[in-house]
Amino acid sequence: KTSFTPEFAQAKAQDIEVIKTPLLVFDVGGKITPENQVIMSKATHSVILAQNDAEVKLWQQFCEKLNLPVVAIIISDYQGKQDQITHTYPPLLQGSIHHLDRGENVTKRPMLRALAQLLSNLNLNHSSQV
Repeated sequence: KTSFTPEFAQAKAQDIEVIKTPLLVFDVGGKITPENQVIMSKATHSVILAQNDAEVKLWQQFCEKLNLPVVAIIISDYQGKQDQITHTYPPLLQGSIHHLDRGENVTKRPMLRALAQLLSNLNLNHSSQV
């Protein structure tokens, strides 16, 4: 993982503004930075994926500064044995997803399916970019 440059952030923010696809999901890499503020300033909704409640709080504050509604908060529980869904959208999808590993197929996981459904519904209802 590397940091985004200011030029990359500005280019992505411009891309987000002009992309005509009905749904765009962009991963900002898990770091609160000025570059991610530029990118996220063009979004309409946010999903927080974090390792713990302290990180969630920081991302919530970051999103509040951008007036960016949070539609899901998901804890990444690498050692977990199963996903947990504690609240459903609306107003907020919350829970955890277990053992996220690059290259592993997670398409059947309950949390991922719930998130996909939420994003699909946002797309149908608002033509949103997330």
